Amino acid sequence: MYLNQNAYTATGFNISSFCMSTCDTFILLVENALRLATINTVRDFVLFLGKVLIISCTAFAGVLEFNFQRDYTVWVLPLLIICLFSWLVSHCFLSVFEIVVDVLFLCFAVDTKNNDGSPGRAHFGRRMENRDAAL
Repeated sequence: MYLNQNAYTATGFNISSFCMSTCDTFILLVENALRLATINTVRDFVLFLGKVLIISCTAFAGVLEFNFQRDYTVWVLPLLIICLFSWLVSHCFLSVFEIVVDVLFLCFAVDTKNNDGSPGRAHFGRRMENRDAAL
């Protein structure tokens, strides 16, 4: 699934067939395995912290709300259901962040492979800075 997602991304910016993009993406990811492992570890940790923060804030707000409602005798079960839905929603929204990080890493890997940083083959960010300075 991870390779398919990156292959679809590579198909978009390489304008090549899916099979060729899959091969290119696999080679690119193997060449940058250490960077990939680092980014995935940091990304997973940040996503975990984001989910914990969202669920904690939701649980805190639920406890405050149920504390003001003295009519409820059993408020733990509704609070658990609210926290479960909070986790589902946060997982859905943060999975978009996960995809964006993967796409940005793939674009970075392609840029560092194609451009070595020399004056004629500057990285994309350097080309934009030079272009802005010339304007």
